[in-house]
Amino acid sequence: MGVSLIEQVKIQAQVLVPLVRTLQAELGEERANALVRKSLGPVYRQFGDAWWRAQGASTFGEKLGKSFEAYAAGDALDYEVVKETDAIMQGADHCDFRYRLKHPPEEGS
Repeated sequence: MGVSLIEQVKIQAQVLVPLVRTLQAELGEERANALVRKSLGPVYRQFGDAWWRAQGASTFGEKLGKSFEAYAAGDALDYEVVKETDAIMQGADHCDFRYRLKHPPEEGS
């Protein structure tokens, strides 16, 4: 098995977070964030576009489901699909999905 998507993100963050923090300290937060966005935005947008196209699903709902599966690999997420329909957020004034912790966080977390 290859490296899960969430593990790839963690590895990238180990490099990028200290770099961004150093840039922010040297250049100021606004300037550093603008430079990071300008340089990395297109790269990560291409990653996302390529990944999205590679899902092989025919509908948005199927692709969204596959994205949850990818991010949940390696027990990174624990989720349950309660109901699946063809109606996907069709312009309501709010989202009616909810998240909840199955277990309370450990003391000191």
